[in-house]
Amino acid sequence: MTITLLFLIAFALSFIGTLPPGLITLTITQTTISEGKSAGFRNALGAIIPEFIYTYVALIGIDFLLDHADIGHYIQWASVFIFLALGLWFWFAKPPEISKVKVEANHRKFFLRGLTAGFFNFLIVPFWVVVVGWLRSNGYVIDGQPVFLGFSLAGAFGALLAFVLYIELGGMILRRFKTVAVYVNRIIGGLFLALFAYQLWELFSA
Repeated sequence: MTITLLFLIAFALSFIGTLPPGLITLTITQTTISEGKSAGFRNALGAIIPEFIYTYVALIGIDFLLDHADIGHYIQWASVFIFLALGLWFWFAKPPEISKVKVEANHRKFFLRGLTAGFFNFLIVPFWVVVVGWLRSNGYVIDGQPVFLGFSLAGAFGALLAFVLYIELGGMILRRFKTVAVYVNRIIGGLFLALFAYQLWELFSA
């Protein structure tokens, strides 16, 4: 697998994983509407820093595990259950309440607010641990510091693209937030359920 293809995979997976409406995307949307696109973009820039850090941490962690034990088969089975759990969770997930998100009227705080919200998104680490472990256990080579850094950077830019989409479509998304949230969650849930079915088929057909 070429490095370029790995980066595209990281970019695409991060974009897809960031699309479901949540606290970060809702905050960016409301900030954009109340304070303008510049403020929303500052939120987004702050939020992608934890995305980069958590992705890199996940890569280091899975690299350590795979290099010190023959656990590829166990990761494949773990990915089956996690893909199923994620698929069901997104499929039945309820949209967050808009009233719970507050916007600070201080432009200097927008970047820090995005940064803080991003660091509370702890699901990034297990998401990438499972995805990268699954890729590596299926023969994809993700190894070496340059690849780790590039992969993490691609993941951050994938998330940024999703955030920019929320910034550009902020008004429309907020007006139809619950409808958009349901459809996006169903799409993402369907993708994870498809991965669950594919991985299960791979294990039993081997």
